[in-house]
Amino acid sequence: MRTENLSLDFLQDVWIYETSHLCMWNVPQAHKCVTPEYLTRRFEKLQSLSGGRLWAAKPDDVIDYVLLRRNLEISNVRQQEGTLSFDVGGAWPIGVMNSFVTIRVSGAGFEQAPSLQQQFHRHDGGFAQHDEVQSVERSGSDWLLTMQLAPFRTVALSQPS
Repeated sequence: MRTENLSLDFLQDVWIYETSHLCMWNVPQAHKCVTPEYLTRRFEKLQSLSGGRLWAAKPDDVIDYVLLRRNLEISNVRQQEGTLSFDVGGAWPIGVMNSFVTIRVSGAGFEQAPSLQQQFHRHDGGFAQHDEVQSVERSGSDWLLTMQLAPFRTVALSQPS
């Protein structure tokens, strides 16, 4: 979609995946090559329409993200006295290097950012090394957790004391 035709209605709750083959000075070919000025205008428009909610990523990271989302499973969600936990299952996709995914947690009732703890059920295959939390942020009444995730673990969220 051409930059001038982008709108908030089009962007609402969608992913736009864009690539450019080449970024050269003064080579405006809409089907293949773009200039740095065009990319600057495009990102400024996307930044403005999205309110800054952009993810500029390397193509390999996008592929890893999509593969993880397709292959990991969240099951056995339980909530007890200020703690929400779930199990992570599924299969580790071959070739994935970046294991960060974002999970939306709804209806947990946390007033402040929850603390996260991961319990590993298997340590082989390097799964235990994928446990970093990148961000925990509020989105309305939900929480968005961006964290490394892998199979064979239980994730517990609790209200900080």
